[in-house]
Amino acid sequence: MAKFIDYLVDTGIIANNSQISPNNMMFELSDYLKNLTASDSFDMANRIYDSWKLKLKQKQNPASLVKIITKIALGKPFRILNSQKNLNSPQLIRNQQRSLSQQELQYQSPLDKCKLSQMGFNDTCERLYQDGIAQKVKKEYFEQEKCKQELRDCTFKPQISAEKLCTNDTEVFDRLYKSQLACKNDFSEVKQKQEIVQCTFTPQITKQQSISNYQPIEQIFERLFQESINRNNMKLSLAPTREERELQQCTFKPQISQRQLNRSGDDIFARLHNESAEKQQIKAFQKLESDTKEIESCTFKPKINTHSNFSPSSQPAFDRLYMLSSKSKQTGLDESQKRQKTNPKTIATNESLYERMKNHVNQRKRTLNLIQQEYDKELTFKPNINLRQGNLQSRLENRNQSVASVKSETKLKPNLNQSQLSSIRLYNTRKSQQDKENDNLTMLAETAHFKNDQKQKKSISDLKL
Repeated sequence: MAKFIDYLVDTGIIANNSQISPNNMMFELSDYLKNLTASDSFDMANRIYDSWKLKLKQKQNPASLVKIITKIALGKPFRILNSQKNLNSPQLIRNQQRSLSQQELQYQSPLDKCKLSQMGFNDTCERLYQDGIAQKVKKEYFEQEKCKQELRDCTFKPQISAEKLCTNDTEVFDRLYKSQLACKNDFSEVKQKQEIVQCTFTPQITKQQSISNYQPIEQIFERLFQESINRNNMKLSLAPTREERELQQCTFKPQISQRQLNRSGDDIFARLHNESAEKQQIKAFQKLESDTKEIESCTFKPKINTHSNFSPSSQPAFDRLYMLSSKSKQTGLDESQKRQKTNPKTIATNESLYERMKNHVNQRKRTLNLIQQEYDKELTFKPNINLRQGNLQSRLENRNQSVASVKSETKLKPNLNQSQLSSIRLYNTRKSQQDKENDNLTMLAETAHFKNDQKQKKSISDLKL
């Protein structure tokens, strides 16, 4: 290796052979060549080493000596240029700044040189990896040596107790809290001792006095309760005097109206409640006045029949219908009584039962129509009424007719024969069947009207959308 270093000096690559040590020659050479060229430094060093081996073989031939001498002569200017570069190179400055202790320490690479020679350095990745490991190990080694050197310079060794080492594990705020609490307790103890020292008077109390001072727990509670009552009474008695003193200090006296003086004694909640009630009453009176003015401005007064079946009333529908049915029953009874008075022998006539019942029903319809016409004459207002109400009215009339016919049947039973009774029963059965059919038809009509109403509502909603 010494010959190889001399060869580098002869060729002019290295100006001073003292820069490279034989132990870490390849690594320092690669670091040196990194500063000279931007190409791969380790490959360049390897090529130089291979060329040196070839040159050694050529030196054995005398013909090659002339070529070597000429190259040495041509390499002098290159060597001078490199020497100037090396003087200003950062590597040289770094080496000069190293301490003498670090220069004496020889770095031993953990890698075996034989293994390095056997490895294929053409593999760039492997080579860079090994180079990085070597630099890392080298850096760690130098850091360790630096720490050791600093420790050698440090001669002061503080004495640390075992208790302080244990307290390092605890958190800082817990440790500070405990120390502050201990200081506070110590301060309170010292203060108490000082107070006790200052107290020189020590009363002598006999056993009898100590026993007489003893009181049961119940008496203590009563005494404390009485003291609290007395204290409150004293506060209440002193309150007006305190207010008077405060008023004496107040020199400014604002002028307050009589209304505000009256307000001051009342409760705020009651006053606000009364004010809101008064406002509501005023609003109600104003609304009544406006309504009366509107009614006075309305001159049109339609005559509405209060007894109409179709007009809305405050009476419930069930009671109203029940009253109508009772009235119809009463009118039927009155008519039958009148007929019996006027014509007591009409039942004994040869007229058939069917014709008599038919005439009775027709007569009843006529009377109802006359009553309805009289009511309609009194009415001037004619609202649009749903057909369902008319259907309900017709159903009620049919039911009333059937009920009246049944009642008339019971009245006629004692004066009729067996054949007449059978014919009456047949008529009643036919009438009930007819009523059922009419009810079914009305129900179908109502369902049809309901479906039509639903369709109209849907069409109106679609048009709105």
